[in-house]
Amino acid sequence: MKHWLLAASLLLPIAGQVLSADTANILDREISYRSKNSRDQEYTLTIPYLVGGSELATRRINTFLHDQLLETLPDASPGTTPRLLLLDVPLEELRSEGIKQLNKGRAIAVSAYAYGCGAYCTESPMTWHFDSRNGRLIVAQEVLTPAGRAELGRQFAALGAARLKQEIARLEKQIAAHKLARTRPVDEMHSQ
Repeated sequence: MKHWLLAASLLLPIAGQVLSADTANILDREISYRSKNSRDQEYTLTIPYLVGGSELATRRINTFLHDQLLETLPDASPGTTPRLLLLDVPLEELRSEGIKQLNKGRAIAVSAYAYGCGAYCTESPMTWHFDSRNGRLIVAQEVLTPAGRAELGRQFAALGAARLKQEIARLEKQIAAHKLARTRPVDEMHSQ
């Protein structure tokens, strides 16, 4: 028993170094595709494409990103000629915002930014968190306690309410300025 504990105590630090060395080598090499917007203009879309680390992890993450961002599977690699994609939502900009190692390399955050116009224009900054060892998506329910989820919900509600109040105040000010501008000429006509 003592020999097993001694062997385990010697191997655990080494295993940790091997794991962290493997996950620390994950890099974003980006991959580009061509697409057309609603006005038939062509754009280059660039998404994160991870290399290094565990092959299983990076393949899983790259497949997820392609599915989420482009509704397709990865069929190319960095440096290849970008192929044309026909997207349901025409994007005018899609770019990688980089990756960040978290929790001593055990997790990785992958960020991207999208901008597109259909009936109206919208921009979307996005970040996903993955387990660096196997590429599994990490979701908030896994890392937050029920009390933490409730508190996060309260914080989001308060933030949303504050933004809504700011927007209402801005619109009220704009309406008041518009009404004032419309009534001035009428007042001036009556005074003459």
